[in-house]
Amino acid sequence: SPSCSSPAPWLPPTPSSYAHLFCHNCHVMLFLGSASLDDAGRPLFFLRGNNPPLPNHHQQLLSRALWKLLADHAEHELSVLVSDDPRYAHTLAEAGTCEIGSDGPSDLSFEDYLHNWPG
Repeated sequence: SPSCSSPAPWLPPTPSSYAHLFCHNCHVMLFLGSASLDDAGRPLFFLRGNNPPLPNHHQQLLSRALWKLLADHAEHELSVLVSDDPRYAHTLAEAGTCEIGSDGPSDLSFEDYLHNWPG
């Protein structure tokens, strides 16, 4: 049988800007983490968390919350706000903005947001 050399270990590109998925109609947002970019500067995936941060598709509660937000707000204006965009700080600081998966006074934990959601 032919021998296969093992590929060199792959490391993700250096993370860059922080990003949130934001519903402009309802002022609800989900912190996606830092965007990991390819050599051309295009986002490959997002990393969220510490020690070490994990790609979002490896985080069950975060992935479920993302799908619920997309389903609940499918007909609303959604955008990914990135921290180097001038609108980022202003939009996130707007009164009444609720962050899913956070513990601020107007925020919702993942558990509360996902309660009774079958997805």
